[in-house]
Amino acid sequence: MWKLYREVTDEEWECVRDMIPELRPRGEKRGRKGVDARAVLNGALWVLVTNKSWAELPDSFPPYKTCHRRWTTWCESGEFERIVKLLFGAAADDLMATVRRRRRSGGAVVRRTVGVVWRR
Repeated sequence: MWKLYREVTDEEWECVRDMIPELRPRGEKRGRKGVDARAVLNGALWVLVTNKSWAELPDSFPPYKTCHRRWTTWCESGEFERIVKLLFGAAADDLMATVRRRRRSGGAVVRRTVGVVWRR
C-alpha cells in the first residue's frame, strides 16, 4: 500500500469548511490572532497520512500543539470523521483506523503502513 499527502484544494475546502466547529470569537484586542482552520486541517491530515509524530509537523503548518489540540476537539465532536469520509471516500476507513489508534495511544505515533488515496 502507498500513502499520498496533498493539501485540501479550494473546491474541497468549500465542501468541508462549514463542518469545522468554529472557535469562540475573541475580542478585537485580546490574545493572539486565531490560526486558519484550513491550515490546521492540512496539518492534521499531513500527520495522519504520513504517520509522523505531531512534533515532526513541518514549519509550513501552524504549530503542532495548535493542530493537535484542534484535531482532538474535532475528533471528540465527530466532525473529523465526517470530513475525512468526504475527502477520502473509500480510503477513509483506513485513515480513521489510524485516528483511533492515535487517540488510544495519547497521540503517539503508531507505525503501520496505511494506504490512503484521495477521492477524485
